[in-house]
Amino acid sequence: MKKTILFGGSFDPIHEGHLAIAYAALNELQAYQVLFVLAPLARWKDPESSVFHRLEMMKIALKDEPRFKISTIELAQEGELHTIDTVKQYLETAKDEELYLLIGADQVAKFPSWYQSEELASLVHVIYSSRNGYEIDEKIVNKYQMQKISSPLIDVSSTDIRRLEINYMPKEILDYIGVHRLYYVEDLLNLIGEKRLNHSLSVASLAFDLAKANDIDPYKAYIAGLLHDCAKRLSLDEHLRLIEKKFSKEILKNVEAPLYHQFSGAAFAEEHFKIKDLEILDAIAYHATGKANMSRLGRLLYAADKIEPTRDFDSSELIMACMRDLETGFIEVLKDNIKYFRTKGIKYQNYLTLECIDYYLKEYKENGRN
Repeated sequence: MKKTILFGGSFDPIHEGHLAIAYAALNELQAYQVLFVLAPLARWKDPESSVFHRLEMMKIALKDEPRFKISTIELAQEGELHTIDTVKQYLETAKDEELYLLIGADQVAKFPSWYQSEELASLVHVIYSSRNGYEIDEKIVNKYQMQKISSPLIDVSSTDIRRLEINYMPKEILDYIGVHRLYYVEDLLNLIGEKRLNHSLSVASLAFDLAKANDIDPYKAYIAGLLHDCAKRLSLDEHLRLIEKKFSKEILKNVEAPLYHQFSGAAFAEEHFKIKDLEILDAIAYHATGKANMSRLGRLLYAADKIEPTRDFDSSELIMACMRDLETGFIEVLKDNIKYFRTKGIKYQNYLTLECIDYYLKEYKENGRN
């Protein structure tokens, strides 16, 4: 008999952790297929995005694996949803299949409270994957004859992603979330407006690609790019409050007021979006001016902000230079930015920009580059 694995959930949104678990089960059981059963509502919480968007993201995530299929069987059910009803309905047309039900480690302890759990376990083989932070009750495992799947421990959850704790996400889904203003993007839109959001999404997307090409964490780069202008629309008083909270007052010496948003942005990203990663916060804090001895992520964000494709000039050569090698590409971006300042008559006398120019262009020349 063909083995089919049912893997249900709200998938709000689907992520690499779901895929890793499904692959592990598929390969360990030598199964025919995994059916991702989309629930219209989560059984333990309300979804934050619509069925339509969750389904579209599943299509994107699963499109390259023919053994992964999507089932919308539960979307047509009326009244309260129970897994046993889904299983019975599926078995009506799949009598020649051996059915497995894949659940997460968090659901093992809850399984006895599932509707008609004993009958459900008689209709399917219950399999589960391990997950950090969850202890497995062996009495429940034995009672329902559950089987553990040896899946990789990927520390990611849909809840974390909705809170902008992004990792293990396909780039196409990040792009979808951005285009359709889902989760954290809707929050950012309300803070900075449509035009600035489009710029930030473009910076984030480019930062992700540059990071992948240069062996830098692409998710850190994406978050830094997305939030680099998060404080752009705050009042002067709010800028100063946030800067005083995180930095010494000396940081503002001869820095022009339009540049305050980089400092307040780092503080706001930490306060409002709960970003704790110091490298991300530091990159945001100096993305506009630059500074001496920047981190690689800092240089990446500085470059991505200046050359993202929606800017009003052809930045394709600079983008390719940064894709080939961030270190030399950053220098080219810095030189191009200085040229732009001079052409437009823009003053750049703040100490941070001057130190950045002196540090990198001096080092660049000393290394024999022109």
